[in-house]
Amino acid sequence: MQDLKRILVGVDLSDDERFVTDEVVASTRAAVDKAIWLARQTSGHITFLSTVMPDYGRFASPPDEKSEGELVYEAASEVLEGFCNEAEAAGLVADLVCTCGTPSLELTRAVIESHYDVVILGSHRRHGLRRLVLGSTGKKMLRVCPSPVWVVSPQDDGAIRKILVATDFSETSQQAVKTAAEMASQFEAELHVLHSVPYLAEPLYRGIPLPPDEQGNWQTQVNASSRRTLNESLHKLGLTSSIEADHVHLAQGPANLAILSTIQELGIDLLVMGTAARQGLSGIVIGNTAERLLPHLTCSVLALKPVGFRTRIEPHRMSSRRHSD
Repeated sequence: MQDLKRILVGVDLSDDERFVTDEVVASTRAAVDKAIWLARQTSGHITFLSTVMPDYGRFASPPDEKSEGELVYEAASEVLEGFCNEAEAAGLVADLVCTCGTPSLELTRAVIESHYDVVILGSHRRHGLRRLVLGSTGKKMLRVCPSPVWVVSPQDDGAIRKILVATDFSETSQQAVKTAAEMASQFEAELHVLHSVPYLAEPLYRGIPLPPDEQGNWQTQVNASSRRTLNESLHKLGLTSSIEADHVHLAQGPANLAILSTIQELGIDLLVMGTAARQGLSGIVIGNTAERLLPHLTCSVLALKPVGFRTRIEPHRMSSRRHSD
């Protein structure tokens, strides 16, 4: 795992009526707190980036008055300055960027131009539901941003005590296992690894006939084979001795349901997962498991891109302000 030292935080300062709110919402606060916590663990550098509006040009004002765009920019910069001060009080180095445009594009362009190791975003929760909901910015970032994307739950209380990583034995998911193990070691967290095998009925849905007297044997064989493959994959990564046997989980059924159940049962703080690129599409498309899973998560999630992933988002020169004493 590369050191997560160069940290970009996507700061959402808007609400339904204003470009910059009077109070920082819980999702933004959680992202800022996680970035400061992570930077303290890694001796990292933080950049707080806020996209305050789509286009300054439509806010025309008389020559002797500040435009609405300038006033919004100043208000947003003041909030970001406060976050920089918090980071500096914790002994860290931080700066800020205020820009306009589409948040996912500006964040991705910042990653391309400045080579950030991770992007941290806040999530949202639907009223009355105990689940994390990724907004449009989060979903787009998971698809187009070349760096890992860490979406923080508003209920995240800071420390990472338990990490869950799910694997389907693909190259990307194995990289996720390796990353999760390194994070668990670095942050002194408990690591759990999960693989899900299909229900007995699945081959029938795929048109594979199974005689009644072979159905039980089929499930037993699949479970045993999956367990062997899971153990072998951990051995190849050199993790056999570092993960407790009862922390290696084999579940049955759809992977998304198995992951959600394990998160709830174990009280997981962070889910580490790989994303999957589909052939013929520019950028990245999250696989079916993740698409079903993400709207229902109750913990934070770190999503990793496939090795060699390239985004089609074009960089541009952004105007920025560096925080200083």
